[in-house]
Amino acid sequence: MLLIKSAILGTLILALSISANHHSDDHSGHHHMTTENNSSEQKTCPVMGGEINEDLYVDQDGKRIYLCCQGCSEEVKENFHKHSAKLKESGQGPHNLSKEVEQKNCPVMNGEINTELYTEIEGQKIYVCCPGCIDKVEANPEKFLSMVLSDDASKE
Repeated sequence: MLLIKSAILGTLILALSISANHHSDDHSGHHHMTTENNSSEQKTCPVMGGEINEDLYVDQDGKRIYLCCQGCSEEVKENFHKHSAKLKESGQGPHNLSKEVEQKNCPVMNGEINTELYTEIEGQKIYVCCPGCIDKVEANPEKFLSMVLSDDASKE
């Protein structure tokens, strides 16, 4: 079984390297993301560790994770936050697709935000109304990040 997996992996790496050598420099048919809002550019796939293909990616919660091959897509879709964290640990990060969200209400208490009180999750500042709400946001970051990005900062 290990031999079969190794053969498949070798074939994929060979196919990707051949594909990379035939990549056209004519980009008139598509647009590549820039990394202006990112602290570091993603260079490797968080699943297989291979060089990324900028035409293969998964978007979630205003972030984009590039992949090395289509085979990594399902794994990243199912475990997006795990792979986002893995990229950050390696000094990379998912691409931020959205601009800073203008937040008006605390996502925990739905009160007016205090712009000096916030926590940062995946590059997005989450403003809250009081210090106690920071703990709640940090205890369930995916929930509150999703709320802020969808502009549904309603009461918990």
